[in-house]
Amino acid sequence: MGHNSINMKILFADFISRKFVVGLLFLGGLSACGSSSTDKFREAMNAGSLSEAQDYLVKINDKTDCKQCALQLIKAYLEAGATDKAVHVYENITPWHRNRYDMKHSGGKYEREVCKLLRECLMENGEYEKALDYYPLDYENENYIGNAKSRYVYVSDVVAAICAEGKQDEARRLVEYELRWFVKNVDQEISTFQNYIDTKREFNSIVVRERLLEQIDNSY
Repeated sequence: MGHNSINMKILFADFISRKFVVGLLFLGGLSACGSSSTDKFREAMNAGSLSEAQDYLVKINDKTDCKQCALQLIKAYLEAGATDKAVHVYENITPWHRNRYDMKHSGGKYEREVCKLLRECLMENGEYEKALDYYPLDYENENYIGNAKSRYVYVSDVVAAICAEGKQDEARRLVEYELRWFVKNVDQEISTFQNYIDTKREFNSIVVRERLLEQIDNSY
């Protein structure tokens, strides 16, 4: 009985040991599966296969990893001149990204970096209206008077881009067109609160027009 008892204990210990090893292998397998899409993405990027990398990017579930990889792919697409594909990655593969207001006030490092890259590239390509979608907002309502400064920055950037091509007359026409936003959302503000008064003084349509036309005159 003593020998049988010892043998049983040995067998039981061996069984437990085998189960433990199998369990570790199983967990290791899960870990490998969880990181495989990220690893394969990086391999594809190193090989210069952007389309293949994009296929793996879609399969990355961890948002932190996905943001890092998406940023890398967006940069690569922009360097290759594939702006539409870069926009697709941002808007369709990471559709959960923060909006133009939240990215400025709620973290949004990924969003801020990507939007800066996209608007600069779109400006360079002459896609001015599309570039507006990637300018941050101070307030969620795009047509709120509090967004006058951010709107002015956008228009000034467009003016600079057009003037850089030697098209000053076109820049002047653009200014007259864009002034409508300031007429509607700044000039017509009737609030007596000081911050509204200050914004109206700095960004009413007359002041904005003078600044932008001066910018054009100084671009020759």
